[in-house]
Amino acid sequence: MSALISGLHHITYLTSGAQDDYDFYTRVLGQTLIKKTVFYEGDFPRYHLYFSSDAIGAPGGVTTTISMPGVPEETSGRTPSMIIAYAVPGNALEAWQRHLQGHGIEHGPIETRFGERRLRVRRGLIELDLVEAPSDIRKPNPSPHIDQSIAILGFHGITIPAGDPNAMGAFLTAAWDCETGDVDGSFTRYQQNGGGPAAVIDVWHVADMIAGGWECPPGNMHHAAFAVADDAAQLRTLERLDSRGYADTRPPVHRGYFRSIYVRTPAGAIVEAATSDIGFLRDESRSELGLKLKLPPFFEERRDEFVETLRKIDPLVI
Repeated sequence: MSALISGLHHITYLTSGAQDDYDFYTRVLGQTLIKKTVFYEGDFPRYHLYFSSDAIGAPGGVTTTISMPGVPEETSGRTPSMIIAYAVPGNALEAWQRHLQGHGIEHGPIETRFGERRLRVRRGLIELDLVEAPSDIRKPNPSPHIDQSIAILGFHGITIPAGDPNAMGAFLTAAWDCETGDVDGSFTRYQQNGGGPAAVIDVWHVADMIAGGWECPPGNMHHAAFAVADDAAQLRTLERLDSRGYADTRPPVHRGYFRSIYVRTPAGAIVEAATSDIGFLRDESRSELGLKLKLPPFFEERRDEFVETLRKIDPLVI
């Protein structure tokens, strides 16, 4: 049977302010804002911003943030969050260290895992990695804030912490189209689609870690979405989850630019199967992406109210 899941689609963080999100992802990481919308659930407007490594938001390089101003971050007793790894060209990390220092962004030393050089970056409670991927041929969208020779190419993969790495590994191989790879210390590597761009999952054994639930406060990655082709592939994924005994799922929902199902894994991490057949050009041309506030039809009649509320509680200047 051919694989249903081809690699990462997007990731979503819960954060504390849209302006900080915009400044960090565009000015520090050199990403492009491709969609400015709101969180589709609930009755209160919250910015949902989409940033991409390329110009149109192709699967495998889209970072989204849902801003929750006024909601406190959890600073003690936190369950470790998933850590995204962005791919950068070979021999780029020293330049990234200088770039980050120029913006006052905390980072760790250059380290090696599975033979790959990587750099940990810390934005408050959120951690992310930059990983050198010399064979990655993707082309980033040009940014005035970062030299093209070191620019982020898209996702490399993701690290998922797990108290029981065997149970998490069983989920990945039985239900998430992964193959087991090498072991490096407390990390076990799994791969989708032959381990190409955006198709690497490292399960990190964190002893005595308690698996998290569906809810999490700002300062965390809420979920990691993986790409499926369409509704049919998504339904088959949901059926496979159920048949393998992974029943802690949420039914399909439409997110405007893709359709989603969610599952809580044995590690507590929330993963999503997102369709790749709609995309971000559905309601804006390529040259207009990210310029206007796009609302779903069920919120459109409240546009003036939403705009005014966002202006007061979460001002955003682009």
